[in-house]
Amino acid sequence: MRIILAGYNIDSSIVEQLKKKYDKPEALTPETIAVAYARISRDPSPVTELREKAINDVEASRSSARSIVFDMNHQSVAEHAAFNFDVLDISRLCVEALEWHRLCSFTEKSQRYQELTGDFVVPEEFGGEAQSIFENSVQAQNRLYEKAFPVLLDHFMRKHPEMLSSKPEQRVVEGYAKEDARYVLPNATETSLLVTMTGSALFHFYGLRLCNRAQWEIRSLADAMLAQCRTSEPEVFDNAGPYCYMLGRCPEGRFTCGEMAKAMERYRPEGLK
Repeated sequence: MRIILAGYNIDSSIVEQLKKKYDKPEALTPETIAVAYARISRDPSPVTELREKAINDVEASRSSARSIVFDMNHQSVAEHAAFNFDVLDISRLCVEALEWHRLCSFTEKSQRYQELTGDFVVPEEFGGEAQSIFENSVQAQNRLYEKAFPVLLDHFMRKHPEMLSSKPEQRVVEGYAKEDARYVLPNATETSLLVTMTGSALFHFYGLRLCNRAQWEIRSLADAMLAQCRTSEPEVFDNAGPYCYMLGRCPEGRFTCGEMAKAMERYRPEGLK
């Protein structure tokens, strides 16, 4: 038995530094591992050689990735490439839609261990008087949160006096108070999270969340994520988009020809600039 650590995630800032020093910066891409693993099913060469071939000819690797993932419909190959996203300043409502995709990994800003500061997201559709009413309502809820937290903290301190003898246990008691205080907060409450998705999970995410029927905030998020993926891995993600774009038809038969053409044009590679 032999085990080889083939690769792992590193911070994108380090990748950018390496690109400036490496004579083949285009090779610093997860596509090379995905393609090497795809070729192992038909090529008898050792996998270490397959990875070396992929690194030495990135254009051929990208062409292979496009052919394997799309022409042969082996999207499992895209699971060997993983992508990390810092998703900042979105609403709790948007987080619920994002975390519906359970084949991904999420680490979210804790509303139990961090005291919230009152930031919130204003829906695009709100304007004029409606926006004023919305903001006043959210601010009132935030004020209630600020008032509820010290009251709840006092309650839990009296309820659990045995936990006040050490700092870690005190933080647990504070967590109880913050956790219950957040019940008064709206879905518009702003939060942030870190997300890791495989290429395959991303295709499914884009297929659903870039559809015209997706909620506006999750669609805007998916839009921005696809634009970055296409910059990093153009050959793989040029064919990614809503399912109507990927399939060339609306899978539910909901689009008219005009709507279909508009959606197709929006997600062509030159459309997301």
